Amino acid sequence: MIQYKLIFDITQTSFSHWNTLTYAVVAWAVTLGLYIFQVRADKTAFIKKLGLMTVFLVLFSSFGTFIFITAYRDYLNLKAALQQSQCQLIEGTVEKFHVDHWKRSSNDIFFVNGVEFVYNGAGGLNNGFHQSGILHDGMRVRIYYLGSHPNIARLEIAE
Repeated sequence: MIQYKLIFDITQTSFSHWNTLTYAVVAWAVTLGLYIFQVRADKTAFIKKLGLMTVFLVLFSSFGTFIFITAYRDYLNLKAALQQSQCQLIEGTVEKFHVDHWKRSSNDIFFVNGVEFVYNGAGGLNNGFHQSGILHDGMRVRIYYLGSHPNIARLEIAE
């Protein structure tokens, strides 16, 4: 019987993308600063620009808030799926492992029994396993994953 060593388990990690919330906070702070600056400079100009500034506030803060909510929701969904045994399980050998360098980021790509796994080694907004330098061709693994573009909820490597 093959013994496996636990490498990653989403239920043992905390949400790591709090920095996405900073997009919304910075947008609110910059826009508020512009509001205050405009009021001090000229109250009539402030009233004329209020609509445009409100549009900027809504757009920038909505974008940051959307990214944060999406990342946090995905984290909670993946964690709940593993806790409730809703993840798919695959065991096999890592095949066709390679790193795809695209623009300023890189994706680790590999297959196990014909299922393709892709994750950004730098993390990106991926809440599942995303650590570069651990997997390689020929390695025997057991993976619990979720989704048609598999997000790794738990990774075990044969000892």
